[in-house]
Amino acid sequence: MIIIVTRTNKSQDGIFGTLSIDIDPYKCVTLENLALEIPVGIYPVIYRWSEDFQQIMPHIVVPTRTAVMFHWANWPKQLLGCIALGTEEDFKDDMVTESKDAWIKFAEAITDQPNLTLKVEEDYQ
Repeated sequence: MIIIVTRTNKSQDGIFGTLSIDIDPYKCVTLENLALEIPVGIYPVIYRWSEDFQQIMPHIVVPTRTAVMFHWANWPKQLLGCIALGTEEDFKDDMVTESKDAWIKFAEAITDQPNLTLKVEEDYQ
């Protein structure tokens, strides 16, 4: 299963984009901290315990970095190199909405899928 994050817009502090999955109809919007963005590329995704969230979370294996994962958050300042998911972008307020709901649906879509891979790409308008 390939998870594709396509970056489409930047704000003062954040990077907005879309997330899709190659074999599932699930889609959502994404938010990253501009100062701590994940480099464009392809990365393995593994399930690992998160002390911050006190549960198993999908972690993105980014060389030289630790604890990079998909999780819920609404603003770029809440992200330390991770990717937040949301249902809608709000450029005016530099945030995504309903992040936990989007994350739960994403987690359901990728549960029990072996060999998860993240592809980060850019398509700025």
